[in-house]
Amino acid sequence: MPGIEAREPTSAISWNYLLMAASSLTGVQTEPAQDAALRIAQACLGETNTTIPQREAAGLLLERLGNLPALRLANQRELLSHDDRWRSVPLDLALDAWHRQQELVIELPGDKSINANPFQREFWDLVNEHQWVSISAPTSAGKTRIVTEWIKTLFARKTELRAAYIAPTRALVQEVSTELAAELGQAVKVHTLPWDADIGQSAREMYVVTQERMHLLQQRTTFAPSFLFIDEAQNVGDRSRGILLSSVLDEAVYRSPKAQVVFASPLTSNPEVLLSGAPLDSAATSLLSETVTVNQNLLFVEQVKYKPSRFTIDLNIAGTIAKVGEFSIGARRAAPGQRLAFIASALGGDSGNIIYANGPATAEQHANQLWDMLGPAADVENEVITNAAEFIRASVHDRYALAKVIGRGIGYHYGDIPLPVKTLVEDLFRQGHLKYLVCTSTLLEGVNLPCRNIFMRGPRKGRGNPMTAADFWNLGGRAGRWGTEFQGNIVCIDVNDKTQWPTPPGPRARGAIRKSAELALDQPVNLLRYIESGAPPASKEVPEDLEAAFSFVAGRRSEERSLASIHGLALDVAQTRPVEELVDRVMTEVQVPTDAIRRHQGISPISMQRLLDALRQRENTQGLALVPPEDDEAPAVYKEALDWVAAYLGGPFENDKRRFALSRTIVNWMNGLPLSRLIDYRLRWKRNQGQQVDTAATIREVMSDVEKIARFHAPKFLACFNDLVSVHLREMGLSTDEQPDITMMLELGVPRLTDMGLINAGLSRASAMAVSPYISNPDLSSSDCLAWLREREVETLGIPAFAVREIMELLESERPIIGEV
Repeated sequence: MPGIEAREPTSAISWNYLLMAASSLTGVQTEPAQDAALRIAQACLGETNTTIPQREAAGLLLERLGNLPALRLANQRELLSHDDRWRSVPLDLALDAWHRQQELVIELPGDKSINANPFQREFWDLVNEHQWVSISAPTSAGKTRIVTEWIKTLFARKTELRAAYIAPTRALVQEVSTELAAELGQAVKVHTLPWDADIGQSAREMYVVTQERMHLLQQRTTFAPSFLFIDEAQNVGDRSRGILLSSVLDEAVYRSPKAQVVFASPLTSNPEVLLSGAPLDSAATSLLSETVTVNQNLLFVEQVKYKPSRFTIDLNIAGTIAKVGEFSIGARRAAPGQRLAFIASALGGDSGNIIYANGPATAEQHANQLWDMLGPAADVENEVITNAAEFIRASVHDRYALAKVIGRGIGYHYGDIPLPVKTLVEDLFRQGHLKYLVCTSTLLEGVNLPCRNIFMRGPRKGRGNPMTAADFWNLGGRAGRWGTEFQGNIVCIDVNDKTQWPTPPGPRARGAIRKSAELALDQPVNLLRYIESGAPPASKEVPEDLEAAFSFVAGRRSEERSLASIHGLALDVAQTRPVEELVDRVMTEVQVPTDAIRRHQGISPISMQRLLDALRQRENTQGLALVPPEDDEAPAVYKEALDWVAAYLGGPFENDKRRFALSRTIVNWMNGLPLSRLIDYRLRWKRNQGQQVDTAATIREVMSDVEKIARFHAPKFLACFNDLVSVHLREMGLSTDEQPDITMMLELGVPRLTDMGLINAGLSRASAMAVSPYISNPDLSSSDCLAWLREREVETLGIPAFAVREIMELLESERPIIGEV
């Protein structure tokens, strides 16, 4: 942080004493001991006044800690000579370091090996010996690397294997699937979409999916994985999505009782709770690792009294405050809403800066503030940025601010941005093309995006919710790029302002895992009351987890399974028996087919029955069946479907005018229209309504409708509605053939299997829809699409340049590419 005017140190450092102390701490497996030993070793290497023997001793400490990436970094920076680093070290210490290094070597199939850290070594030992394993480790402990190596080892050992990796978000699915496809090679087929025609065709298959896609996969196929990895497993406490995660885990183990199940959760205090409900004959164990691979500095920034452009910066060391120095911002004064951007600009240096924003609008505001602060001198003109800006404009809109701000090395990132654009921004940041990246709470969902500095002011998770200590440290864990930096900085601004920080940041905290399904079923008073009241749809008055829990129980009881038999939950039989009895009693009045109840997890079966009863009262039910989006009547059909859904099933389809707008957005999205067209339609509609138009807000609004409504809520509710229409049509003896796959079309925003095949082959939706009009066959698989692309000279098709580049990259790549998922 070159902008800081540092205070002069008050005393000299006794490096020999500190190195001796650090040496005694290397074998103590607690986070404070590990952090202290690592901090001393890395500081010694970075100091200019330390001797060669002292730096060699520091290198020895890194060896003992198993932190070879930090050792390699020291060599790269010429702080330590690799060839001579043992010159001054006594023989017994050199032998000790060599012995420790050998203990941490993991032997892999094919005479290969990796040098692990203590967490990775212990994980490897546990998964070799246990069927169920739950691990908790800091963000930068190397979890992704070691899990990938274990998955590779499993496939190397077996000629036939099906494995699954459940991730909480599509962004993480994209990242993990791309990495696994590269690591596993052509011998293993990696799937991310439950509609892929190639599913089940290979002896070795790796599925990387969200819990929603896993549920679809289980409903469409007999898929039973032999290995199941659940990342960000603390999300079993995420209300209705947490209950769905418990449901798909139970179904996977029910189908494959001998499957190995591994859970991973960052900074949780009770990882062992995830092992409850494991099969009785399963060897199960947990690991709470405190391995530290990179140091993190918790820094507090406050304004100097009566000097609005002057700030102090202090270091919080386990609750003790140490004065670091002062700095100035590049303005005479800054309003509180501008401080975050000004301070990041003053302290950020050349690269690796993340700024945390509390929402999409605020993220764009901070990015625009930085763009203005940096000025024209920061303009970057190179092919990478030019191509990125072109892709952003094509994928979102010509007037989307992101295409402008990346030209000065600034990006932003929030949940509703199209996944290919988010992925592009992340790649630009990792490659150093972006110095600043403004992010919202989507960064908490496990995306591997480390940085050098992270800046925060009054962080919230969701609207108005102060961030918990566990979430704060999950976010702060991104500060410090292992193997790239020795340490990372977490900069907290205006900590003394209680409106911004109701609870000031303190020592690193771990959060407890609580399973939403267990909470609803082991303390069933509210659930029983909900069911007795008629099990209405979730709303502001009815918590969504109650409806999800009822749906979950009804599906299991329809199979005559007791709640005590559910895998992954440890339920009290005495507590759950009243729930079973009440559910059995109310379900005698439900005539909805069992497979429909199980297929539409999260929707109240009693609500389904009410809808079915209403459909039976209507004369022309056949006119309600959903039609393909290209049908001329599609907008009217989907508007009426949303009316029925809102009346009987629930969902965020508030009023008639809103449903009118959403029906057209949904149909246009399924037809493959670019996001820019959807935005232009919304802008035109607002102007025709006489509304004052805010273009930036409208762009965010449409992106939110696409991500939250078209790709999430609409598939959930419209698929259920269409199934119940089909049930009634069959009751009447009418045909239900040729039903469109509503879920696929809505989630991917494409009208045909061929378009899904193009995306699954490795193209973004924007590029897939650019080339789609030239492919007449509507039912090509991903491999068929690749063959079609290879046979054509795509440069002659007249499609946009970004699509041509993407297709050529795909065809020229020697490793599999996973497209937008």
